[in-house]
Amino acid sequence: MKDFSTFIGQINSNLDNFDGEKVCDYLSEPRQVGALIHAAENGRPALEGCVQELERLHGGLPGCDLSDDTVRQSVGKIVAAILKEYGYQPGIHIPLKIETQWFTSASLYDFQP
Repeated sequence: MKDFSTFIGQINSNLDNFDGEKVCDYLSEPRQVGALIHAAENGRPALEGCVQELERLHGGLPGCDLSDDTVRQSVGKIVAAILKEYGYQPGIHIPLKIETQWFTSASLYDFQP
């Protein structure tokens, strides 16, 4: 995603425990976008591509309370906004097959040029 300010209206801007811009910047890095797409192309939830690193790097920081359902949903909305720029649309939620501390499920994505 090129600009967080264009995205902020899509999530609940009243979240006082979520620094969405830092998470958005992290997930928008080329390596993370590649990991999201790789997971999606392999029939797995896109977030599975980088969720463990996301939790490790951001989960304990002030402004990123991943134990909060709304914060986790906002992360999912960020993923959806990023992948939309690459032609991917969210599908159903399924359980993650990897061990994570806070996330239990995430969306599958389909490429729709």
